[in-house]
Amino acid sequence: MAITGSLTLQGTLLGLPGGSKSPFVAWTITNGVGTITVVDVPTTGVTVTVPTNTTLAIITPPTGNTNALRLNTDTPLRKTLPTVYSPDTTVTSFTLTATGSTISGVEVNLV
Repeated sequence: MAITGSLTLQGTLLGLPGGSKSPFVAWTITNGVGTITVVDVPTTGVTVTVPTNTTLAIITPPTGNTNALRLNTDTPLRKTLPTVYSPDTTVTSFTLTATGSTISGVEVNLV
């Protein structure tokens, strides 16, 4: 079943050299995927398949994670904070890799 909706990232940044800034980013989801998968990420990596019509991948490591997490082996992600990844329409998969030891319970939402 396809999902529809929107995801909005909005806030206010204060103390910038030019004053403040209010970034606003919005994604519209039409005919989205809507899957949630929990994976264990080993040091050898785990491949996540990106279905057609995927607009975003939201990658959320467990809050107590202490190991480094990488996207496609070369992009370090925050250890305990979510990452919003917007893959190009040509992307069919991506790899998550742990450094040190396996990270259990990484949630991957594809929308």
